[in-house]
Amino acid sequence: MGIETLIRPAKIAYEEFKAQEPNGIDKLIFPEMDEDTGSAVLIDRLIESPFAVSYREKNGQSQILNYTPGQGQLLDVPRASMKTPVDEELRDVVVSGVDAVASWDQHKNKRTRDIVKKHMAAHNLTKWKQAIDFLRTGIFYAKGPDGTDLDLSVDYDRDTDNTLTYDFTAGGASFAIAVGEILDQMDAQGADLDNVVLLCGADWLTEFGSDSDVQTLLQSNMANQLIQQQMLPPQIQGTKGLRLIAQYRNPGLIAPVWIASFNPGVQYVPYKGASAEAWVPATEAVAFSLNSPRYYVKRGVDALDAGGNVIRTVGDMVLDTFHEDDPIVDYFRSQTRHLMLPGNVDHTVKSTGTFT
Repeated sequence: MGIETLIRPAKIAYEEFKAQEPNGIDKLIFPEMDEDTGSAVLIDRLIESPFAVSYREKNGQSQILNYTPGQGQLLDVPRASMKTPVDEELRDVVVSGVDAVASWDQHKNKRTRDIVKKHMAAHNLTKWKQAIDFLRTGIFYAKGPDGTDLDLSVDYDRDTDNTLTYDFTAGGASFAIAVGEILDQMDAQGADLDNVVLLCGADWLTEFGSDSDVQTLLQSNMANQLIQQQMLPPQIQGTKGLRLIAQYRNPGLIAPVWIASFNPGVQYVPYKGASAEAWVPATEAVAFSLNSPRYYVKRGVDALDAGGNVIRTVGDMVLDTFHEDDPIVDYFRSQTRHLMLPGNVDHTVKSTGTFT
C-alpha cells in the first residue's frame, strides 16, 4: 500500500475532526498566532517602563526619548512527535464498531479514523497542560519520554513576588482577601485588570462555595448583582472544559474576577504508565487577564507528502504516513513544533492556599 493511499483518508479524518473540535484552553490563553516554516523565534528581552511626555517652552527643544534595541534571545522551538505502527496482526483485527463481516476497506478506514483521534487527543492533552502550567509557573514545559528533562523547556523567569501563599485556616481569613492579594500583585505589575480569570483548583472552589462572606453576598443580593452564578456553568468563550463558576464582585476588590474551573472530561496523564495528575493542583489558583497579549508560536517540521517527498510544513498537528517493506508495517505519524510565548510573564499570578 503506497503512502498516498494511507495519508489521504488520514488527512480527511483529521480535517473533519478538527472542524468539529471545540476551542482548547491553549488557544484561549495564547490567542495570538505566529506561524512560520522556520526553526526559531527571536524574542526581545527588553522590558522598559514607559514615562510621560514633558511639555516645553515656546521655541524650546523636544524631550529626548532614546530607543535602545533590546537584547534579543533566539529560541529554537522544540519538536514533539509520535507514531502508530499498523502491522500484519493489527490489519487482521476486527475493529470495534464495524461489523465483523464488513469489508477489509471498511475496517481499514475505521482504524485510520481511530488512530487519528488518538493522536489528536494526545496532542491536545500536552498543549492544554502546557498552557495551564505556564500560568502556574511562568515556564513552558517540553518534557521527553517518561517525563525526562531534555533541557528543552523555556523558563521566562517570572518575578518570585508573583508566587503567593494564603492561609485559609488563619483567623480572619477570607476568600475575598486571598483574591484581593492576587489582584493587588497583578496591579503592581501593570497587568490589565479587565476580564481577569481566576482558574481554581478543587480546594479553592470548595472555599469559594463555603466562604461566609460569599454566602452573605448571595443572600443579600437576590438578583446576584455581586455574584452572578448559573445552575449550568457555561464554558468561557466556548473553551472546552473551562467552566465559568461565577463573576465575583466583592466590594473590597479592585476589580471583578471570573471564577473558573477546568475539567475537559479527560484526565491528564503525562506519559504512558504514569498516574493521572490534576489539571490545576487542588491547593492552587492562578490568575490571568484575557486582555493580556500572549503568543502561540508554531514553526516548521519535516514531513512526507503523498508522493513520499520530504516537505517543510507547519500546523497544529502535522500528519504524515510511511511504511517499512519487510515485514510490511504502516506508520501514522503526527508532529508538532510550537512554543507558548508571553507578552509579559509577570502579568500572571499564582497563589497556593493552606486549607487544613
